[in-house]
Amino acid sequence: VDTMSLHTHEHDDDNDRRQTTEQSTRRLAFVAVINFVGFAVELAGGLLFGSVALISDALHMLFDMLAYAMAFGASYTAERFEGGEAWSYGLHRLEPVAAFLNGVLLLPMVGYIVWKSYQRFLEPVAINPELTLIIATGGLLVNIGSVYVLQGDKMSLNERGAFYHLLGDAGGSVAVIVSTVAVAVFDLPIADPMAAVVIGLVVLASAGNVLRESTSILLERSPVSSEELQD
Repeated sequence: VDTMSLHTHEHDDDNDRRQTTEQSTRRLAFVAVINFVGFAVELAGGLLFGSVALISDALHMLFDMLAYAMAFGASYTAERFEGGEAWSYGLHRLEPVAAFLNGVLLLPMVGYIVWKSYQRFLEPVAINPELTLIIATGGLLVNIGSVYVLQGDKMSLNERGAFYHLLGDAGGSVAVIVSTVAVAVFDLPIADPMAAVVIGLVVLASAGNVLRESTSILLERSPVSSEELQD
């Protein structure tokens, strides 16, 4: 009876884990789609209205969307891969590999943002503040909606990473809104490239964290110190 009960509990735990993973995967896929739409709208708005800050925020949203898409793909593949004799541990290391690739891809984006901002410092360009403000506010609402989808007491590792990225995205949208108001009210065209540089620094910090954490996993760094393990 005890053995049967133990097997029943193990089966229930396995089903709960699979349901949680499937829910996490669906949420990540949904957030990726939302952010792709936000990226397309912000990029079009930035190109049409001349705001380098809006373009920078759009690129930030694009690369975060790629992070969610890669996390979704890694989770989906690893969960459904049967393994076998050659892959006895499965493919769950796809998650840190996807995170590492995302961190690497963030670096050239930061370089582009800084270069574009430098060009705007040398030759300020007039922007359309009203329409830029509308697009930036829409981007902020996209980020808030995505945070609402992910937030909860039981977030997976992928979801927590996406959650913190979205908070950074929201901060980028706020920076665009503030810079646009500065341009419209105080006639400070330099505020637009300054906001872009701030967003670039946020992206660089995100890339550093992603690369450090994913590299630690791939190189099998101990997650705890020997003293903690002894305790």
